[in-house]
Amino acid sequence: MSYPVPHGIWRDSWYHGDTSDRVFWLEVPYDIPVGKHLRVVLTWDSNAKTATATNDLTDFDLYMTGDSKEYVSDSANSNIEIINIPQEDLTPATYYPFTVKHSIDRIPAGEFTYFCVAWTWAEDSANSLY
Repeated sequence: MSYPVPHGIWRDSWYHGDTSDRVFWLEVPYDIPVGKHLRVVLTWDSNAKTATATNDLTDFDLYMTGDSKEYVSDSANSNIEIINIPQEDLTPATYYPFTVKHSIDRIPAGEFTYFCVAWTWAEDSANSLY
C-alpha cells in the first residue's frame, strides 16, 4: 500500500519469497530548511545462521525520482542504503515516491525481514556525495 508519510520514518516487512516493491511517499515541506539537503536512509535486519556462522544478508535497494533525475542507492553487501538529495532537485509542498526494491532474497523460509526508512534534513557540509 502506498500513502503519504509526513513524519520522517516508515517501516514494513518482507516475507520469504515476496518480490514486490514497497513504495512510500515523502512530503517535502513548504519551507525547505536553508543550507540543508534531504537525506533518506534504509536499513534492515539480517539473517544470521549460528550453525554455519554466516550472515545471509538479503539485499534491498532504495530509489527516488526528484524533479530532474533519479537517485539510487544499491550496495550489494550491506544492510544500509543512503540517498542525499539537494534541495534544488525538490519542489516545496510536493510528494515524492521512494521505492524499496528487493534484489536478493535470503530470508529463511517461513520468516520475515523487517526494514525501516527514515529521513531528515542534513547540513549541506555533512554531505560529500554530491
